[in-house]
Amino acid sequence: AVTLRFTITDKMSGVPIDTLDLAHEKYIHAIGLDKNLDNFYHIHPDKVSSGVWEIKYIFKNAGTYRMYSDIAIGGRQYVFGHNFFNIEETEPLMTKPAVSAQRYFLKSVITPDNQYQVILEHDTPLVAGKDSAVHFTVKHSDGDGLELDNYLGASMHLAGFSDDLKEYVHTHPSNHDAHGGAAPSVPADDGHDHEHSLLPAKIALAHTNEGGETVDSEVVMFNVNFPKPGIYKLIQQFRPKGITLPGDQSLFVEFWVQVEADYGQTVAKVEMPEPTVKKMSVGTQKTMLFIISIILMALLSRFVYKKIQV
Repeated sequence: AVTLRFTITDKMSGVPIDTLDLAHEKYIHAIGLDKNLDNFYHIHPDKVSSGVWEIKYIFKNAGTYRMYSDIAIGGRQYVFGHNFFNIEETEPLMTKPAVSAQRYFLKSVITPDNQYQVILEHDTPLVAGKDSAVHFTVKHSDGDGLELDNYLGASMHLAGFSDDLKEYVHTHPSNHDAHGGAAPSVPADDGHDHEHSLLPAKIALAHTNEGGETVDSEVVMFNVNFPKPGIYKLIQQFRPKGITLPGDQSLFVEFWVQVEADYGQTVAKVEMPEPTVKKMSVGTQKTMLFIISIILMALLSRFVYKKIQV
């Protein structure tokens, strides 16, 4: 296991900070990927002393990783991007070749255990710098409806990484309250200034819960603001209701999306300065006229001399 240590201090005074807010049941969310973009982790350090937090974590593979940490202090959210770090190869780690991750822009994926299906729907195009609607529908793999349990205070967690790991987003459902329950419904006009091209969620109604009631597949909605255009990997964490997993664990699935630049932004007009002509002083003008006069007189004298010779 690798020990990861986080030291939190006031930037100006250097005094340790211990007054972190509890956000989604944890004080620090440390989230990241390796450069291959296929080794995701979401971990939560524990406090060991004033301003110091630690966690021992076993990385599945050796390689180069990047981490982002999310904290909240006094109701304000902070996100820190940490430098890349290397995990050396030791048993039972295995080094994977540093190759670019294959990008499949799928709209539906099945969990590795073949038990659950997740469907992605989103604004088209996704535009950087604006809130974009991103929705996920979770079902049983046979299409039956499915309910979700809370995981860390929400029905789903969404993390997004640009393919160079320079940009990062971490957000939670917009249609659920702080405890993961359904939030009040909102009008269809939700204030977005761009068109939505979301398809109606394909809801299966064949599954029933213990009481014999029909269960709808749950649609989890996010408003995501991607910081810059590019290709992003989205990772969703969720817990199907009744799954036999420890309370601090979840399933996760991955999607690739393309985020476009906002070409509708006003481009500032660059005013080119008018060319300026530097004026000569009176003395300089007289000198130039004198020189021109001498040249003209010399030319005229030469012309007259040739005429006389003829």
